[in-house]
Amino acid sequence: MIKKSLLFLIAAMIVYTIMMTYTLPKIQDEANGYEVFDLRPMGYTVEEGEMILEQLSDEGLRTYQFIQLPLDFFYPILLALFCYYLWGALTLSMKIYKLRWIMFSVMLFDYLENLGIYWILSQRTAISIRATSVMSVMKAMSTTLVMSSILILIIYKLYKSIRERGEEYA
Repeated sequence: MIKKSLLFLIAAMIVYTIMMTYTLPKIQDEANGYEVFDLRPMGYTVEEGEMILEQLSDEGLRTYQFIQLPLDFFYPILLALFCYYLWGALTLSMKIYKLRWIMFSVMLFDYLENLGIYWILSQRTAISIRATSVMSVMKAMSTTLVMSSILILIIYKLYKSIRERGEEYA
């Protein structure tokens, strides 16, 4: 399971790197420096959303719709699979093993956010901005929960391993 999780991590990081070094900076430049929807974990107001849309050039809109959003179709599933397999490897003999399905909550909210961004870019309505802002916050919250739980599990496993090695030498 660790090998699978690492393969998904590498694939996710390749997509993430492309988005963070090319598409998102390009879109942000095309929006006169305004932070784009994907990069607002605390959400945004209707006014902020409308300002982003007003500032976004036609080239920025095309990049968002035809490069960024398709790339961001792959990232959530790759990240979710990484988390799923890593959680499984870390909890194989534990009662919380079945909770590995929660890892897909990040993917769900990321996809809902992406659909919302597409909705915002095509409809430009207050309701699309409000609804997508909620999905951005939910994505951020689920990502924090999932990554924190994985970090806690890794720390627990390291502590347990160090403690067991200490007992061997005692």
